[in-house]
Amino acid sequence: MYKLFTSIIGGDRSCIAFKLLRVMKITIILLTVLMVHVHASGLAQTITLKADNIPLKEVIVQLQNKTGYNFIFNSELLNSTKPITLNVSNAPIESVFKICFNRNGLSFVINEDEGTVVLSKSISKTNNNVAETIRGTVTDEKGDGIPGVSVTVKGTKTVTITNNNGAFTINVPDKAVTLVFSIVGYQSKEVLASADLSKIVLKETDTRLDEVIVVGYGTQKRSDLTAPISSLSAKAIEERGLNRVDQALVGQLAGVNVKQTTGLPGKGFSIQVRGSGSISANTEPLYVIDGFPLGQTTTDVSGGFSGGNALDNINPDDIESIEVLKDAAAAAIYGSRASNGVVMITTKKGQVGKTKIQFSSSVGATNITRKVDVLNGDEWIDRATEMINAAYVAAYGSRGATAADDEAKRISIIGTRNVAYVLD
Repeated sequence: MYKLFTSIIGGDRSCIAFKLLRVMKITIILLTVLMVHVHASGLAQTITLKADNIPLKEVIVQLQNKTGYNFIFNSELLNSTKPITLNVSNAPIESVFKICFNRNGLSFVINEDEGTVVLSKSISKTNNNVAETIRGTVTDEKGDGIPGVSVTVKGTKTVTITNNNGAFTINVPDKAVTLVFSIVGYQSKEVLASADLSKIVLKETDTRLDEVIVVGYGTQKRSDLTAPISSLSAKAIEERGLNRVDQALVGQLAGVNVKQTTGLPGKGFSIQVRGSGSISANTEPLYVIDGFPLGQTTTDVSGGFSGGNALDNINPDDIESIEVLKDAAAAAIYGSRASNGVVMITTKKGQVGKTKIQFSSSVGATNITRKVDVLNGDEWIDRATEMINAAYVAAYGSRGATAADDEAKRISIIGTRNVAYVLD
């Protein structure tokens, strides 16, 4: 049996000890390599996290669930921290930790062996290090460089602008900061300074050039218009709770002057498009409701004419949109009636879909602030008699003529005479 054992393990005892020592060395080397590999993989870990004004304590819970680290800290450290807002995708975990903790005055230490992250209060030190310079390029969706893009370090006044090729250079305190790229006509974008900045792509914004505007007897896209047209949507009218349609135009459209010319409750407003064109003539614009022009004058039973307001009988809640035509384009459609401009009103129409019922109500009361004292019946007779007597005295001198009732109602002689002639 002994011979069989020794033959299997390789002979004498000295050889056995040597082989065991070699096995132990190989095992230690393999374990060391494995630990280094685990440590390297932990440091290279990335994370995707989205937070919108979330307390730091809740962010720590999300980080713990996503990374598997256990966070060790004193709960009092989180009393004065600010909410976290960030949106990162596959970002290095240390960069995310810096954004969450360093900005709140906290430092962190990652212990890969124990799988823990220890948080503590940062100790302020004088930083004599030179800011790090980073470079990048901003392009559109076609790959062309965008000049004039503002590149700002978020939360600071550090800003630069891209050159004609879309390239930029900016100094940052560290790569944990966020860069904000913005320019008119493109959507703003926030990117971590530690990310790949070689090609930042900005998307164009919706400029609403496809909005349909009512012009004359048809509609056109805003992008195809050359004439100045001001528009007001139904939403802007509904939010203000108005009693009249013309009241909705006050201070809303450029070049349209709306003013109230009377203090009577519920009376209409005077509307002038691009100023007054005449001193004495009517300066009101032409009102067109759903394609039907409305006049500004009405006739009475005696054949005379009196001014009216075309908007008196329109409910503001029935308005879908209001467009104001201001220049010669209006006169080309409606002729001389549009010399003062055109106010085009489109009312709401039925829509396909489920039935919707909306109810709104407004109640108000008006009262005169100061009433005029009037005469009663006896006082009015006395004043009238006094004025009439004065007129008689002025007409007949000092004869003492008065406007008495007897003078006005003297005896009148009445009678008839009938003469008949009989001839042979």
